[in-house]
Amino acid sequence: MNKVAYNLLYYFISLSYFFFKKAAKFIHLFYKNKENSDIYFLTENNIGTNIRLIKIAKALKLKNKKPILIIHKNISDYNKYKNLFKKIVYYRNLFELIHIVLSTGKNPLHAYVEGNLREIFLANIFKINNFFFDNYDQVSEIWDNNLKSIIEKIIIFNSINITRSKELNLLKNKKIKYIFFSDYISDLNTSEKKLIKKINKKTIDVCYVGKLKEANEWDDLNTYDPNFNETIIWFSKFRKINLHIFPSKALSNISFKNYFNLCKKYKNISFNKNFEYSKLLKKISYYDCGIIVFPIDNWPNQRARKKYKYAMGNKIFDYLGSGLISIFPFYNKRKVNWFTSKYLEKYNACCYIDKNWNEDKIIKIIRKHQKKLKISNIKRNLVYSHIDRLLSKYHQTDKKLLNNN
Repeated sequence: MNKVAYNLLYYFISLSYFFFKKAAKFIHLFYKNKENSDIYFLTENNIGTNIRLIKIAKALKLKNKKPILIIHKNISDYNKYKNLFKKIVYYRNLFELIHIVLSTGKNPLHAYVEGNLREIFLANIFKINNFFFDNYDQVSEIWDNNLKSIIEKIIIFNSINITRSKELNLLKNKKIKYIFFSDYISDLNTSEKKLIKKINKKTIDVCYVGKLKEANEWDDLNTYDPNFNETIIWFSKFRKINLHIFPSKALSNISFKNYFNLCKKYKNISFNKNFEYSKLLKKISYYDCGIIVFPIDNWPNQRARKKYKYAMGNKIFDYLGSGLISIFPFYNKRKVNWFTSKYLEKYNACCYIDKNWNEDKIIKIIRKHQKKLKISNIKRNLVYSHIDRLLSKYHQTDKKLLNNN
């Protein structure tokens, strides 16, 4: 979509949003404008559970503040987490969703998104106040000239945003209401004893957990994801450093086979099947460090580098909670200046590696930084330690929340 068409569509949808919001306020008059201690969670109609939602629900349960979960009746993934919620409210269609949202009154509605904005956009229109927008990946959508980026911007400008990074700064809009609340750690999967034991190992075990670029895109630099095949080949030259890869479910079967076939050529590289989340965290707790983004020769495009600079992936807390430091690359002979790495530096939980260093120097640097990682710093990132801050915001007025982080 060209820029002129995009701008016209943006203004048309914004105008439509304005009129629908006016209609929603009128309909809202026929509902009891209740306000009590209830907290509502809403998630998109997608397969799979939202890990961030579960993390926050667990912390709220420990505070005796169980939220009420609103989900589509076809979603069964949350059944095993029923004990985390005061109750689960199901809707069958969008009209029922509108009715449920209107019935929440002045109580906070915390909407979690990983990709599908339809239900969230509708809820945003009919929720008159206290709508909290918790979006996983903002930059990649905001900067695309398509319908989804328009919808996302409108929701951001008309919500209290719960942001885990500095991505919203790219919009350069000082009127955006937001709260900084990172992913944090749900459960501690390590101990001081375990941290010390790993330092005495003769080998280094590095892992990568998360999304991988599809194999048919390995030569495409116009993507957000780096060429991980290059990273695999770079690690393959080592004798005392092992690389363990755990791809997300999103990877296609064809790409899985291509990655697997590439990795099996090397003794120090393993490409693993998908693990259940808690089992995965337990397994990686025996490793030394984790990779966030580690390009070797072909760095992704400028937009992708901008994303790396401002974003924060949830994997850093999976690593940290399991007792791993995160490794970051040098770019143009300098340490990368990313929000994620700067955040971890405060807790002695990261180190920088130059691809031109030899194996012994890399091991020496990793061990040096491992010794600095303390269990006390890891515990400071437990979601339970921060949940009071989020609770205090749920019932504040929009004015107080303006630019509040």
